[in-house]
Amino acid sequence: SSVSDFSNLRAKVCKDEKYGYINRFGREEISCQFSAASDFCEGLAAVANQQGKFGYVNRHGAVVIDLIYDFAAQPSDGLLLVKNKDRYYYLNRVGKVVISPKWTDCGLFSSGVAPVSIYSNESYFNKALINKKGHLITGFDFRIIETFSEGLAVAELKSIEEPHWIFINPAGKIIAKEVHLVIEEHTAGPFSEGLALASKDRLYGYIDKMGSFVIPASFCDADDFSEDLAAAMCSTSTGLWGYIDKTGSWIIKPCYYYAGKFSTGLAPVGALIRTDNK
Repeated sequence: SSVSDFSNLRAKVCKDEKYGYINRFGREEISCQFSAASDFCEGLAAVANQQGKFGYVNRHGAVVIDLIYDFAAQPSDGLLLVKNKDRYYYLNRVGKVVISPKWTDCGLFSSGVAPVSIYSNESYFNKALINKKGHLITGFDFRIIETFSEGLAVAELKSIEEPHWIFINPAGKIIAKEVHLVIEEHTAGPFSEGLALASKDRLYGYIDKMGSFVIPASFCDADDFSEDLAAAMCSTSTGLWGYIDKTGSWIIKPCYYYAGKFSTGLAPVGALIRTDNK
């Protein structure tokens, strides 16, 4: 069995390879019946039946969009990304198609825009941004565009041969050009509470929106901030997690073998239990 982070007062659980949801008191709200499931977001979750068909349920488990799609992503920015027969669509919350893109691949909307890509010159790394009308607002000038968070996305321009990470805003404008100095191994973001997880020399820290480290890269592993705390691991030798604040100080010292994000004051953790009553 496993438990995910809480989102929209629900946490995804897995039992006997089937997914369901519990409330913040640990009671089962939606029985474990799905072959796949996303976290709740904006009051809905993407789920799949045992035949592998996707749709959406609300927090009470009622199906609000029929399970008829080959794929469905977690709701984002008021729209639902689904796929049928190798073609992507964006739906509204009642299941009506509002954007029918012609792109090879499509990403989630955030900050009013979404990354899309076309297959060209034997490469899928041709990305641009569209708005909620389905119109292109940039050219296919990017090799990579990550999902936007708090108004920024990590991106990489096609025009520069060497890896060179930048931050762009939802208009595609470059906000920070020196991100390549601190973000390595394709590890950065998303932003959460003003900070983004980033790696340097195989260690993790946190950067601000100009790409500068404000919490040095000193952790063996770490997660995004939530409710002013972030899970972090100080040593791979112990493999234990604790929680730091935005100064990088330990608020809860490492003592868990798993530590999730806080939501409404709660976070799922995993602890080792002795069996010898000591």
